[in-house]
Amino acid sequence: ELACGEGSDALHLARQGFDVLATEWVPAALEITAQRAADEGLAIRTRLVDVTCMELRERFQFIYMGYIPLSPSCLEEALGRVKHHVDPGGTVLYLGLEETGPASEIVRCLEPLSVERCETMNRVISMPLEEDFEASCVLVRARRELN
Repeated sequence: ELACGEGSDALHLARQGFDVLATEWVPAALEITAQRAADEGLAIRTRLVDVTCMELRERFQFIYMGYIPLSPSCLEEALGRVKHHVDPGGTVLYLGLEETGPASEIVRCLEPLSVERCETMNRVISMPLEEDFEASCVLVRARRELN
């Protein structure tokens, strides 16, 4: 997971049996993720990474990028790096606010990956310390073709 925050999605993936690398650019959030994983007895790897300039030196079968608040240029840079970290046959799942980047831009940034699903939907976003709000969200699932 890219930009895992305090790790809720990374922990969920680990509970489902995924081998998880949780990345984050805020050290305190990454420490919270690691502690939460340890408290649950989950073995996840954590790494301090800036998604806009990451070079992980490994590829993945699944990359999740959810609700990362980036400027359009930083989002383009991050997605450009993401597509180079997915294995042949692997999947990238992007979920974000439409105001961060419309579906057409996300798809463009992930080229030449093959888009399997692309949609914009309204959904209620739950915030732990704030009121819930309705937002227009973009979901893109893309796959790197087998060579």
